[in-house]
Amino acid sequence: MNTSGSATGRRRLTRRKVAAMAAVLALLGCGPGWSSMNTNTPAAPTFAFKAPEHYFADARALALLRAALAGDAAQAKAAVAASAPLDEEGPRSKPDNRLRLLHYTVAADNAAAARLLTELGADPELNTAGFGPAMLFAITLDKPLMLGAMLDARSFARLAPATQEMLMFDAVSQNRPRCIKLLLDRGAPIDLRDTAGDTILMRAIGALDPPLAIQLLAQGASLKVEAVGGATPANLV
Repeated sequence: MNTSGSATGRRRLTRRKVAAMAAVLALLGCGPGWSSMNTNTPAAPTFAFKAPEHYFADARALALLRAALAGDAAQAKAAVAASAPLDEEGPRSKPDNRLRLLHYTVAADNAAAARLLTELGADPELNTAGFGPAMLFAITLDKPLMLGAMLDARSFARLAPATQEMLMFDAVSQNRPRCIKLLLDRGAPIDLRDTAGDTILMRAIGALDPPLAIQLLAQGASLKVEAVGGATPANLV
């Protein structure tokens, strides 16, 4: 079947839709608060990580991490079979600032290792003192590839509702459009609500961030959804 005509029509529709959405945001921008709008994406923080031994003392955990970082799935599975702690946390001397094995793979930009550890049972939703869950750590460092690697092994639909909400709304609060796009591409509902009934579009508007709001509108966010108090994105400015 020839689909070229319909594809062209879809592209034209998309361009018209995005232009219309931009016009809507321009109208919303007439609100007094948008005079101080945010037009810059802040640079993500960097994490200068050290050798694994600085964080982890358990020999089994170190063997597991080294195998994962080296891409040696057989050795990693053997370490797990030998009771290596998949969610080892350290350094123990810093109760308020620790990493887990998954966090280390994120800091090291090793997507294969993060995927492997998650497949073997490491928990990307497990909270960690100072840095939160590994998935949130990837968002904070603006590393969508690392977030995607963990989602390869644990899909968005399998995450706890509280984790889904945290990832989506923190990605907006931290202004991480690449991570937001990845979450949406992996099945996150764009009009997902938080406990107050707000959506991420409402959060972006509340943060005075038109570029992000326009991106969300272009990806299908609704201007009509109502929060608990009846507010909609259109009347938040």
